[in-house]
Amino acid sequence: MKTIFSLVVAALALPAAQPVMAMTMTLGAKQDATMFQNNPDNGSGGGNGLFAGTNGAQTSPRRALIAFDVAAGLPSGVVIHDVDLTLFLGQFPNVGAVASSTIGLHPVTSSWGEGLTQQQTPPNDTFGGLGQGAPALDGDVTWNNRFHSAATPTAWTNAGGDFEPTSSASTVVTRNLNTGYVWNSTDALIDDVQGWLDNPQANFGWMLKNADEVTPATFRGFYSRQTATADLRPHLTVSFSLPGDFDHNDVVDAADLTVWQSNAGLGSGALHTQGDADLDGDVDGGDFLVWQRQVGQTPNPPAISAIPEPTTAGLLAVALAAGAWRRRAAQRAAN
Repeated sequence: MKTIFSLVVAALALPAAQPVMAMTMTLGAKQDATMFQNNPDNGSGGGNGLFAGTNGAQTSPRRALIAFDVAAGLPSGVVIHDVDLTLFLGQFPNVGAVASSTIGLHPVTSSWGEGLTQQQTPPNDTFGGLGQGAPALDGDVTWNNRFHSAATPTAWTNAGGDFEPTSSASTVVTRNLNTGYVWNSTDALIDDVQGWLDNPQANFGWMLKNADEVTPATFRGFYSRQTATADLRPHLTVSFSLPGDFDHNDVVDAADLTVWQSNAGLGSGALHTQGDADLDGDVDGGDFLVWQRQVGQTPNPPAISAIPEPTTAGLLAVALAAGAWRRRAAQRAAN
């Protein structure tokens, strides 16, 4: 028993790897569009602007939609631990514009279309004439319909879009044109994108919704994916790691055990960065098993020298420790 205990201590006490940048990819939008409350059958799927907030005297809200093809852009099976959305401001009200607007990202719960309404030919970066939308073409999203059709439109369950009432992130947007505004990573944003990676059929993107849809002139207009200048288009930056790579250094090795061990037993709500490899909300023996299957895996040459992997005896010892931990957890739950 003393030998097994020594092996467990040796395996879990290996020095931690020096932190380095994990893998990061930047995705362009797959589709985006704006809906207009005062023109409920107008669309702007092909336009340069994504509007969120009220216009002038009419105080009519606009809501924008944006989606990214996460499953096509990221390797399957990875663990996401940081998500940032960047949009560039292209317009705000000419008269009476509020100094700042808080705009939230709300997960959309139904599919929707991006048509060609208001498409600019040739492509340009202008916003002129886009603020009211235009009569929707087939396939475009409108305030009334997820997919416009002159013959058989597909309606939203609720006019103005079907979306989660709680935003996954929000940011304050002032009046600095051509400046990138960032919706910084939150647990909810990570959960959104991880879910879209693992279940692409549920990826309907986010709604850009202004927190103030009553006060006049709160809207902010962002460049869409159709704008001519590529540097002004929306982009999603995602950092991720392999399952079991708890310290995010692009190699699954013994150092990751120290992260798992120090966070085991945190219970429901544990962060993905704290060792929740199987993404069930807990750091427990199941995550150890994921780590064990992944030991030695690396998608790219690591940025630093890899720490020597545990011996077979060491793996066995830690497996025994994980089993003991699971038994103690079960006993605690029973009590």
